[in-house]
Amino acid sequence: MEQHREVLGELNALKQEAGRLRNTSTEEPQAFPARKVESFENEIKALLERLRAAIKAVEREIEQALTDRAAAVLTSAIMLGVIIGWALRKKS
Repeated sequence: MEQHREVLGELNALKQEAGRLRNTSTEEPQAFPARKVESFENEIKALLERLRAAIKAVEREIEQALTDRAAAVLTSAIMLGVIIGWALRKKS
């Protein structure tokens, strides 16, 4: 969950930066040095990589939770079937 918060914080920061850049005059972006553009591009790429990693981690957590729960439900159903079968056999 900490990764999730970090990614959201970085997305908000990039959103603010993009809004600031959008509001600048048309002459200013042309004056940006190539290094700044490359730096911004690298930040976005790094953010996307972290976002992908965070999504994969969350997917693994969800998959594990479902797998664990499925095993517990299946075990409970089997035990309930055994108990009902045993009770019906005793009654007969």
